[in-house]
Amino acid sequence: MSKILRTTLGVLAIGSDYEIEYLLLNAPSTGTTTTTKNEILENTFVQRVDYKDIVSEIRYFNKHGKISYDNPSYSTLTDTINTDNDVSNKVKYLHDIDKVKDIEHLAADTTNTFTRLKSLLYERRAIYSFSTKGQHFESVLNEDVTLSRDDIIGGDATKDVTMVELDKRPDQTDIVCLDLLGL
Repeated sequence: MSKILRTTLGVLAIGSDYEIEYLLLNAPSTGTTTTTKNEILENTFVQRVDYKDIVSEIRYFNKHGKISYDNPSYSTLTDTINTDNDVSNKVKYLHDIDKVKDIEHLAADTTNTFTRLKSLLYERRAIYSFSTKGQHFESVLNEDVTLSRDDIIGGDATKDVTMVELDKRPDQTDIVCLDLLGL
């Protein structure tokens, strides 16, 4: 299952109706809700930049073979390993990171996913965590929200982010968001 999720940049989550949902990670768009500095509980807003998942080279492969569609009436599985490799000189020389990530996938056509993976894994990740009291009780994972504060990373007053963790309690909601830079 994790190989399928990795192949599609998908996540499994428990929905509001307590059923398992399959969601695709996408670049944040303008959120349906805006969370301001006044709505965030005092001393709960934390933002940090994470470079630990940045890689300089991605080797993306399917060790089970490559599906060939040469004959339109049927498809065949060949013995060839389906491989895509890419190196980011920006990451390697600008950030001085020399790290390789091998990702096994199960897809026949990987063009779009490999491009999205490169965009995601070659960029830093900004992580925002905060708690609210009364807001986001109806929010769900993978929902976009706009943060409005004067101290956001990058100097912007607003930032569109995607919720990746939600912990709802009767008195407050704890939220972790990513900006998913690169997607």
